[in-house]
Amino acid sequence: MIRRVIGSTFSSAGIALGSEMSGGIFNVYVDDMVIQNARRGINVKTSEGRGGYIRDIFISNLRMVSARVAIAFTGSYGDHPDNKYNRLALPEVDRIIIQNVTGQNISMAGEVEGISGAPFANIRLSNIHLNVTSPLERAWKCSYVRGTSNNVFPPPCAQLHN
Repeated sequence: MIRRVIGSTFSSAGIALGSEMSGGIFNVYVDDMVIQNARRGINVKTSEGRGGYIRDIFISNLRMVSARVAIAFTGSYGDHPDNKYNRLALPEVDRIIIQNVTGQNISMAGEVEGISGAPFANIRLSNIHLNVTSPLERAWKCSYVRGTSNNVFPPPCAQLHN
């Protein structure tokens, strides 16, 4: 559980889950957080060949001030140390709830990009209101993701609509 934190980072994310995982990340609860001056407010990151899972994540009651991307998921994060990794070891990203989020001075609402052979699933967004500086039609970028949204502004991409 992560609760009642105020943080600022000019080079990274307010909340980051993933990248190198030998097993998995699950049952993470984040509540009542202020993120300031971040490259990404929330960052879920993994890639082919890493295997493992990120699931059952609950993030609520966040306030962001000045972030390049408020909500970022990537299925193509980083390099592998050599070419001996198993490209078929696909990670599972599933059951992530993000709710009750506000943001001011946000460049882009979301970049949610999963993996072709293992789409990110059951991403649920609700009660999210972001004041974005980019044009609304470019506020979200999504691929290989499935989920739902309720009361989200700017409206997310089609893959995250109800």
